[in-house]
Formats: sequence, structure tokens, C-alpha cells
Amino acid sequence: MWPACFWHLSCHLDRVRLGISRLLLGLPLAFADFSAGAAAINFGSLSIEQGFNPQRDFQGSCGFLSSLTFNNHVFTPDINSHAPTDFETTVHVVGILRSIEWAGGVADPIILHAMVSTQAKQLISLYTHQLLHNSNVSFNFRVYSYDPIKKNWYEAFRPAEDQALSGRIEKDGTQYLFSIVDDPGTEVQSPENWEFTISILPAPLSQQLVYRTDSTHSVVKQFGVAGGNAPALSGVGTANLSYHSATLQATVNPGDAATGANFHYGLSPSLSSWLATPINALGNGGSDVAFSSPISNLTAGTTWYYQVIATNSVGSTTSSITSFNTVPLPSPQINAVNQQGSNLSLAGGNGASNTTFYVLAGTNLSISRSNWIVLATNQFDASGNFNCILTNAISPASRAMFYQLQSPTL
Repeated sequence: MWPACFWHLSCHLDRVRLGISRLLLGLPLAFADFSAGAAAINFGSLSIEQGFNPQRDFQGSCGFLSSLTFNNHVFTPDINSHAPTDFETTVHVVGILRSIEWAGGVADPIILHAMVSTQAKQLISLYTHQLLHNSNVSFNFRVYSYDPIKKNWYEAFRPAEDQALSGRIEKDGTQYLFSIVDDPGTEVQSPENWEFTISILPAPLSQQLVYRTDSTHSVVKQFGVAGGNAPALSGVGTANLSYHSATLQATVNPGDAATGANFHYGLSPSLSSWLATPINALGNGGSDVAFSSPISNLTAGTTWYYQVIATNSVGSTTSSITSFNTVPLPSPQINAVNQQGSNLSLAGGNGASNTTFYVLAGTNLSISRSNWIVLATNQFDASGNFNCILTNAISPASRAMFYQLQSPTL
């Protein structure tokens, strides 16, 4: 027998034979047939009072909207409560559930009604008046019921392994099916709370929900089906080229399936041997996602080869091998030497911009550089040029002197 119909502020569910016609705050939703073997899961009268102010002797059902992200915003869990299974620990949640309904089919939406804070209400109200950046939703919830035989509380409905579910907001034509009421709730006066309603379709992923009929028996049900396309690549390139480092860049369309991507790079034109950057998790959306990976410890003035590899549950896509050249190390030069008494003036260029160098002096070109004397420390200007005066660098009694510049390892 079908459960009795029920009404509350924003949702009327009228079940007829094997179908369910849903109304969301006055907006009609599409008719959805139950798939074979699927049964509806409906918690239509969860206790708001118990959610906000838990009582140990309460024996009904209550629930929490544990987390919520949509329109690229992570909602703050700013409501404090206690789970009936652990009255000693405070939990921080986004909302207190009034009801949650699911027709039970893998493609059916989950419709939830939750009392949220004033801060959340203000933001959701804003979203109802503007275009959403995207309709992707991530959410987690818990519904608790009391087992009168075992005389204990149990988790009656939740995502498996406490993994937040991925979905997208259902639409009726061009209108997204979510809303927030204008008047605060009346069951609990403090903190002030507002009813938020949203209908969430599953993402093209195979996700699982756990439903319990009592504290002993449970079933696992599927929400969504894995799908999508292999990743698509574009925008492969480099940035921030330097002597020993570079940034590799690419754009990936995940193809509506959870996708990871990284780069292989090396000195072989065929990448027969290569190094790999860490894998970037790029989500499961259907829009382009740009990502980049810095690489270091490269040889200066060398041709390096690289490609990007993106993988999801559908397959892998690999870009063609392309190359870039690291910046050659500069070779500083002394272009002018002028003696002024015992002082020596040196000028030159071709140095690394704004880097430090040393002026070395020696009496024999064949001696090791470690035996040369450091006369001065100076710096190349932004153009790689320099001009410095070495005071008392020359003695009339000295033999021939040789001078060279030494740049620290870049």
C-alpha cells in the first residue's frame, strides 16, 4: 500500500499507481515512473524540534543536511546540534531536514526540504534572482530513526561510506528547482530558520545510498549511473620559462566523468623515459577546466619534451608530444677596463638580470679558480649590464693581474 499523501509548506506529493508527480513550491516537476525493483524512500515528517533541540526520550525521526555546495559556493555548517546516536558530541550542519523524498530509481531526483540559517537564506535568495554559474551540487545528509524493539537509534538513510553525493539541480524548462521561503519557520523560534527546498538529479556517476528499515537490516541502493565521455584536451602549452624551471599548462574537458590529468616530460623526443607531475583532480563536469603544473631541476639551455595525459572511467586521452627550451645560462663579459691610479673601473654586460656576481683577480690564468681573490661583489642591472670601480685594486709593485667575473649558480 502506498503511504498516505501529505502536505506541508512547500511540497505536495500525490502518488498514483506506479508513478509520482512532484510539486516543488508550486512548480510542477516531470512525471517519473518507478523502475523495476525500485521502491520509494520517503521521510515526509521529520521532527524540526528534535533536529534543533535533541531530546533523549524522543522516538520519532529527524535528520540533518550535513553539507551543501552549489553555484561554486560551500555553505557553512553554522547550525549546532547533536546526533541521536551520540548526544555527547556536537555536530555542525548546514540545515535541519523537514523531509527527504526519493522515488528510488537510479535516475530519480532526491527532493529535500531543510531549515537553514539566516545567512544561508540570504545567499540562496540571491541565487534565485541571478544566473547560476553551473547547476552542479554536492551534498550529504543523515536521517535518524528509533527502533522500538532494540530500543536504540540508528541511521535510517544516508550516503554510503559518508561520501557526499554529486548531482545537479533539476530544471523545469529553464527554471532551476530550488527555492527559499520568505517567512521564517514557526516550529523553532531560535535560532531563526528558513525552509530551503531543492530537487537534485544524480550526476553521471555510480553512487550508493544506505537505507535501513531498523537498526539491524539495511539495503544499498544506487543513485546515478556512470557515464560520460573520455576527456578532451586543448590549450597545451608552457609559461614561466626560466633557466631550470617551467610551468606546463593544459585545458581538459572531463566529459561528465571524474577525471584526473598530469604531464609526462623528459629529454627524449619520444618520451621513452620520462618524469611525471602529480595528478590533478579536475572533477566530473562537462566544461573546460584549465590546470597547470610547475616543474623544476631542469637543465638550462636545453630542449625538453612533454605531453598531457587525462583519464576518467570512460578512457584516457593523450596529447601529442611537444617541446620547449629552457633559457640558456648567460655568459657575462668584461667589455671595458680603465685604470685610474690604484683604482680599476670595469664595465660589461650579458649577465643575468638583477643577479649578483663576483669580481675575481689572479696573477696566473692557469691556477684554480678557488685560488683567485674576490675583489668585489656587485649586481647586474635589469638589462644584464654592470659598471663597478675597484678601489686600491692595483699596486705599482704588482705583476700582471687578470680579472674575471663569476656568477653564482643560477
